[in-house]
Amino acid sequence: MDKNNLDNLLSISEACQLLNCHPNTLRLWEKKGLIKSIRFGIRRDRKYSKEILSKFINKEENLEALVLPSSYDMSRIDMTGTFYEKFSLEAAEENFDQFTKETIKEFDFRKFIKRFNTQINYFSEKDFSNCKTTSEKVLRVITSQKYRNGPFETINLEKYGSYFLERIDYWVKKNEPVHFMLPAMPFKIANPLKSSRRDADLAEVGSFCKFNEINLQIKKFYKPGATFTIIHDGHLYYRHFLHTEEDADRYFSSLKRFVKDLGLPEVIYLRDAFDDLKHIKNFKKIYEEARIEMNNLWKSEKYNNEKIQKIIQSAKQNVNLSDIPFKVLYRINFMEDWDLTSDEKKIKKEINERSEKCAFEYMVVQHALEKVDFFNVIVPNGIRLTVHPKEGQIGIFMVKKRTHLLPWMGAGVLKNNGEVSVHYESELLSSSKYHPVYLKGEKHPFYYKEAETIYKGSEEFQNLFDNIVNGLRKKDFYWVFAFNSEYFDMGIRNLLSNIHKKLAEKSIEDKAICKKESLLLLEQAYKDNQNIQIKATEKEIPSGIIILKDRVVNLLWGEIPSAFEIKTPEIVDSYKKYFKELWK
Repeated sequence: MDKNNLDNLLSISEACQLLNCHPNTLRLWEKKGLIKSIRFGIRRDRKYSKEILSKFINKEENLEALVLPSSYDMSRIDMTGTFYEKFSLEAAEENFDQFTKETIKEFDFRKFIKRFNTQINYFSEKDFSNCKTTSEKVLRVITSQKYRNGPFETINLEKYGSYFLERIDYWVKKNEPVHFMLPAMPFKIANPLKSSRRDADLAEVGSFCKFNEINLQIKKFYKPGATFTIIHDGHLYYRHFLHTEEDADRYFSSLKRFVKDLGLPEVIYLRDAFDDLKHIKNFKKIYEEARIEMNNLWKSEKYNNEKIQKIIQSAKQNVNLSDIPFKVLYRINFMEDWDLTSDEKKIKKEINERSEKCAFEYMVVQHALEKVDFFNVIVPNGIRLTVHPKEGQIGIFMVKKRTHLLPWMGAGVLKNNGEVSVHYESELLSSSKYHPVYLKGEKHPFYYKEAETIYKGSEEFQNLFDNIVNGLRKKDFYWVFAFNSEYFDMGIRNLLSNIHKKLAEKSIEDKAICKKESLLLLEQAYKDNQNIQIKATEKEIPSGIIILKDRVVNLLWGEIPSAFEIKTPEIVDSYKKYFKELWK
């Protein structure tokens, strides 16, 4: 092959640039015989002839006719965004290698759902005073503030109310459970700031319990109740989000196990969207059309279409980022570009590139599903629920009200009042208010548990210390991982000095471990106290931790002082053990 012919050969990326298409689109066209590549070199790399591509461009003009209509409703396509709250990187890194672990042999699903159900606040007859039929009562439940996500106006019942009632009537006339359907629960997002776990956790358990709660609400006035078909879409999207098939498999398997262990196989049906698509006639052809239509929209409106930009931004936190260190992700998300290193800027650029490809492929799939009316085909007469509130669909909270996070986008949290919530794991790690609970033999937490007792404000803070000191006996001990820079604050210094003075008066064993750089400061603060023993260490240690015989207290000093008390024996023992090791 002469030099001129070599110059006319393009790589995949160069060919895509010329055709203004995605590499997957180019491969698809080649597979269909629309374009031919030339295998070149020892590695048999694909090369494309400029001449052939030019002919294809001219031939492709007829493809431009396949465009999305100007009236196309982009609200039908959505992706959940990410809204991190600022958290302490230092605290999160310190807790990565936590010694405050609680391990349980197994999770009692039946006991959990039984307790969950005792807390249900059922509707009264007064709540249905304006409902004339059973179907209207069902619609009242599912669109109530208890379960509805988003403004009531978004659903637009004036326009779609009769549509919903017609579908509910279908099941009521058959005296069968009312069928709701929801595309959701793809896989745990592989982002270290969101979740370290790949299997489902307590967040998904809480979600299933919430669906059953709605079923029980309906059963109060309609015996058949309701069923919820969860259309697992992980096998549709895992490639585009750079996850693996194993990620989707593991997650889906754990969901099925949870439904069984909760005793809800008659309430929650799990379906795999990928398998169901095999039964949609001509879907491959429709998918190809959807790709061309979306590609034409992408080319013309990528930079000025607000919805496209929003989906790209969302994709930046939903693509697989497990290969990027926690600290780097923190800096990329919370620091300005001029504060980033050159390597961090490269990583940020790579994430942007990943997210654009992901966003495009995601929108193609979503558009193709809409074209074939996929969800109505596989669940005929089902009432469509959504996690993204939009007209004609009923937005629903997946776990609880006031929790905007979806179960697969964070870690499950068990509150003191028995409620389940979802938080980004990075925020949980940076707060001493929560501690991780592991299932025996597992590497990542099954959920995080809220501290047993919480004190807030100066008055409660002082009462806490008074109760601690008054409750100690002569053989008891008071060990602390000391504050550091807080001792420069004379208010804190005087408060703590008075507490240790009272401990001395009662002859309580009083030991403190501090960072080496804080030793002189502490010795100065307690120079008149002969009872307290102080040692310094160069190792990383937590600060503001009180260790007592039966509990651990974590102190946080700020504008509003607060403290969290933990009584879990396993955690208390781990703190005692660590303190003893350092003291030696």
